Amino acid sequence: IHRAGTVLSEIHVDNIGKESVIRLVSDALHISPSQARLLANLVHSKTSGQPLFVIQFLKSLSDEGLLRFSLSSRQWQWDLDAISAKRVADNVAELMTAKMLRYPVEVLWSLKLAACLGHECDKTMLDLLGPGGGGSGGGNNGSTPISSGVPSIAEHLDVAVADGLIIKSGTSTKAVYRFSHDQIQYAAYSLIALDEQMALHLQIARVLFEKASPEELDGMLFVVLDQFGRGSPLLVDRSEKSRVAQLYSMAAKRSFSTFAHLSASIFALQGILLLDEDHWRTDYELALALYSTSAEAHNICGVFDQVETCANIVFAQARSFEDKLPAYFSLVQVTGMQRRLLDATNLGLDVLQKLGIILPANLDMKVAMAVIDQTRVVLEAIPAETLIGRKMQDAKALAAMKMLQLLCRYTFISRQQELMAVLMCRMVEMTVEHGICNESVIAFSHYGYITCNTGQLALGHKYGKLALSLLEQYEARAVLPSVYVNVYAQITPIDPVQAAFPQMDIAHNVAMAYGDFEGAHMCVNRGIAVRFFFGDNLSAIESSARKYIREMQKVQEENFCVSTMLFLQAVLNLMDPTCSDPSTLTGEVTDQVAVLNRAFERNYNAILVQIHRLRIYLAFLFRLDLLAGELVESLMESYSAWKRSIPNIGLVPMTFLTGLVAAVMARKKDPSKWMPIANACRGKIEVW
Repeated sequence: IHRAGTVLSEIHVDNIGKESVIRLVSDALHISPSQARLLANLVHSKTSGQPLFVIQFLKSLSDEGLLRFSLSSRQWQWDLDAISAKRVADNVAELMTAKMLRYPVEVLWSLKLAACLGHECDKTMLDLLGPGGGGSGGGNNGSTPISSGVPSIAEHLDVAVADGLIIKSGTSTKAVYRFSHDQIQYAAYSLIALDEQMALHLQIARVLFEKASPEELDGMLFVVLDQFGRGSPLLVDRSEKSRVAQLYSMAAKRSFSTFAHLSASIFALQGILLLDEDHWRTDYELALALYSTSAEAHNICGVFDQVETCANIVFAQARSFEDKLPAYFSLVQVTGMQRRLLDATNLGLDVLQKLGIILPANLDMKVAMAVIDQTRVVLEAIPAETLIGRKMQDAKALAAMKMLQLLCRYTFISRQQELMAVLMCRMVEMTVEHGICNESVIAFSHYGYITCNTGQLALGHKYGKLALSLLEQYEARAVLPSVYVNVYAQITPIDPVQAAFPQMDIAHNVAMAYGDFEGAHMCVNRGIAVRFFFGDNLSAIESSARKYIREMQKVQEENFCVSTMLFLQAVLNLMDPTCSDPSTLTGEVTDQVAVLNRAFERNYNAILVQIHRLRIYLAFLFRLDLLAGELVESLMESYSAWKRSIPNIGLVPMTFLTGLVAAVMARKKDPSKWMPIANACRGKIEVW
């Protein structure tokens, strides 16, 4: 937690001192501190002031008659010599063990069962394990049945409740029993012989599984699986292992739905380990569910090798293309997260083709613009209420929308702008054809973004606002991050852009809650870009950037981590009055040459363009006019995207800055070359 940068307040709890023990004994026995001093000092020396040990030691003195209440004198009495001579356990667990061994066998057995169930258990579980539960497990003298004919396990635990070993809460019919200290649970569990523990756990699991109603089993699913897990080496029956594997599959899916992705990955693997060698023939649906869930959960947890292993097994064994789709989604995501963006895009395009999504061949800007215009015509011909009044039901269409959205993200990062525009328009067209889904909300924000890119600002804002409205109408919180990125960090703003600053943090938090780490990091990266170019406080940007870079590095996210580090280095250059070369992005967090080389190797155009933009910005601010001019020339010559008049939120300040650089260069160097550029930039800004 410290390494993650979280601010912690540490409270160090020591054992209590002699004076505290004196006050405790004085309060417990209703005597003055001076009367309690000798006994309290002796108790402290025996227990070292460990609070639980002190309390239980006093109780043991009472149980053994060394501390007793005199009715005649109406006060507590004790024998200091006998207490001093008393052998004391080495720790509180040993003391509690000795105390428990004095209980009747039924009470002791109930404590053992409760300890097997964990720190706490409820009356429902105990009743299932009581009379009528069946089975047997190890006792302290030979074998004692779980259904041993005792009136009630819960009633026997009430004896321990009276002694303070267990805390009981809730109603009489829905009581919860909780060990008052983990050392007490440990002491009860240690009374079960080592060679009997595994069998007892398995027997508890079997009884709960067999006797619980579906509703009861649903409520205690994780407890039952914990018991099966502790006894799994003793599972040999093929059909029983299959039933338990089914429970693990249920637990994995439930964990995934509550964003407990690490737990989901563990449950899925445990289920896979229980399958027999011929499971793809005998338990096809179960095997498919476990391997697909394992791939998806390990993808979110960043265990990339396991994703590829599970996905390849599914590809080899699945009976239909539809059954392979979840594994394909996981593999495309993990490929993209490893910065193999072109590989991820190509794999996703293959999947789309198998789903019947045909895209134009030989894409260029002319084709992309034609698709954008065609989509506009389609949208204008349909009333808004018709457009958003029908839900998408077709399974293939839903899968295609999910893959299209994933590829929009990767083509944005790799700056495959023509393909990105076509993919975004295809999402809108599929919404018109099949109805609306969560991804449709993103599609309208995408369309707002690309229509702004083509200069149709009013139309872009119209669809951006439509996306925000649908987000609320359909309660599509899962897609909020993607919508917010488009609306607040891509579409050219007409409202004060500073209002967008906090929205990216909101989007990040939502994406993290849904386990979309890549989406979360895209949000904060775009947010930091907007804050940098539109003048947020530098110290605040630095703090946010450092926080999120650490977060990205923890999950091995490279795409946005490198970009965010470049922004951070630019901020540091601006803040450091001793920086000798503020226009170069080499320093504490980045090495400009190394980043450029890696970007060239991977054809990572977004990083190449970003470096140029940041250096132009820094060079102009520090009055390095000739360098700024050289960088503008290099950007215009090297990256055709610069020539396309794309007025997104990032290019507005850069176009303005390019115009300023061109005006300076026209005055200093070559008016005939630079004034047309300055005038062109001014014209774009006026339109935007």
